[in-house]
Amino acid sequence: MRTTYLKIYLDALRHNLRAIRALVPKHTETVAVVKANSYGYGAVQVAAMAMEEGYEALAVAVTSEAKQLREAGFKCPIYLLGLLMPEEYEDAFNTDSIIPVCESTDLQQLDETAVRFGKNASVMVAVDSGMNRIGVQAEEVPEFLEGIKKYANITVHGFFTHYACADGESHEHVKRQMQRFESMVRRIPQPEKYVFTAANSSTTLYFPESYYDAVRPGQIIYGYMPEGHAETQERAAKLPRFESALGLFSRVVHIHKIKAGDTVGYGATYKCNEDTWIGTVPIGYADGYPRCLSNTGEVLIGGRRYKVAGRVCMDQLMIDLGSETDVKVGDEVVLIGRQGNDEITVIDIAKLANTHPDEISCQLSPRIPRVYCNKYEN
Repeated sequence: MRTTYLKIYLDALRHNLRAIRALVPKHTETVAVVKANSYGYGAVQVAAMAMEEGYEALAVAVTSEAKQLREAGFKCPIYLLGLLMPEEYEDAFNTDSIIPVCESTDLQQLDETAVRFGKNASVMVAVDSGMNRIGVQAEEVPEFLEGIKKYANITVHGFFTHYACADGESHEHVKRQMQRFESMVRRIPQPEKYVFTAANSSTTLYFPESYYDAVRPGQIIYGYMPEGHAETQERAAKLPRFESALGLFSRVVHIHKIKAGDTVGYGATYKCNEDTWIGTVPIGYADGYPRCLSNTGEVLIGGRRYKVAGRVCMDQLMIDLGSETDVKVGDEVVLIGRQGNDEITVIDIAKLANTHPDEISCQLSPRIPRVYCNKYEN
């Protein structure tokens, strides 16, 4: 196996799945979001665990992800979250996926494809309540719903929306979106016929009024706790702890000493002020370790923190071991995870890279082997 590898902690994932399920009333369905290979954690593995923990459905972004799950034997409902072009309709029918639609969807073509497959197209109406990404404007949904009725082979399964500021940017924006969606729900004839789903990870945690018929947690399955809003701190104090479910490890493959004034790496951006030991680690931006962490990232070796020296290369990075060191070739390097009394989390990496934790785990390359194990081994 490659020197650089990921550990995916199954006990931590299971803990998180159970914590979410315990938050949600029994009559509310839980839909596990496993798009982008479950944010890098492994779609088939996470989906299987979600089913074991009583989740009723899965959600993905594209039809190829649905195909992977069907080929792995999953029979549960699979929701697609991204709009399709007409050439993708066949893939949606082949995977028995629930298809998102709005006014930009070619409903005539969808209806004709359903006829060819001898099936009804089960669709979710995407509702734009303020995200301004996809969807029918909330106030126009009843009219859109009326228009769908002329397509005999399209059946509306339900309605969904997505929140723009649920992660803490604006409590007021979340409330406005919730109000728009609720106003839409009240205008739908016979609402008991449909599934309404609005809650993502943050609103599942902080806004129980957003639950409706189903919640769609994503990032909290993987242990990334959204910050929430000042107005939700009382509820935040009562929430369960979510476990980090990922570790990224490598080893020191080379050590050498350079002189004061020497530089390290591409562009000679790191200059040593004294004689310094430099270590090399076989991981780089092609593996998903962000290049923007050049000269700023940190790793753990022997329970101590060391700084990334110079630019992160495609396949390697260098670290400053100081003027004296006991680090040896072969020593374990922790890029994400705990070593000794210290820990570097995905959230720490994301903050340094000025991005979201989801981006960090999603970018971890398939060329890094995944090792599935328990975090708390006896």
